[in-house]
Amino acid sequence: LGANGLVGTELITILAEQGVNQITVDVNANAPLWFLAIPDQASLEITPTLLQRGATVIDLSAAHREDATVPLVVPSLNGNLLDASPSLIASPNCTATILAIAVAPLLPLGRTSITVTTMQAISGAGSAALELLEQQTRDSLEGNCHHAADTWAFNVLCHESAINADSGMSGEEQKVIDETRRLI
Repeated sequence: LGANGLVGTELITILAEQGVNQITVDVNANAPLWFLAIPDQASLEITPTLLQRGATVIDLSAAHREDATVPLVVPSLNGNLLDASPSLIASPNCTATILAIAVAPLLPLGRTSITVTTMQAISGAGSAALELLEQQTRDSLEGNCHHAADTWAFNVLCHESAINADSGMSGEEQKVIDETRRLI
């Protein structure tokens, strides 16, 4: 599900490159394996139905990432969690995935903390954000400027998630910390 979005389109391309030739994008299909590249709320709504049908669900959204009963899996790190044949598998945030893969081999060195800076592309916010960026870029190049706080074109912004007043961290920062801890 979500085959027409940025993540879904890329997932279909990767599956096809791996020789998977039976790709169905029909919510009514009785398929044994589902990839969900849909918003969190949509995943929370549809996952129970798919699981009741006996399907295995790999959820690329954030809907189940913090649920300790759902394995958060990066195959090269903790693929052994798949040995139990879980029905629902969560895929970690892209930043947490890359960070955990890089940090895991360093754990034997005894370090207990790291400082991380991430720069993320606007594509992480989906196709609507890419379209807005494209329009703002055109506007800017034509001399039609936007207010800086609302402009994505030619700008660097804090992640769009809210800042927690108690911790001072954005939701994205907290997500990276929590998910990386689950992975390594």
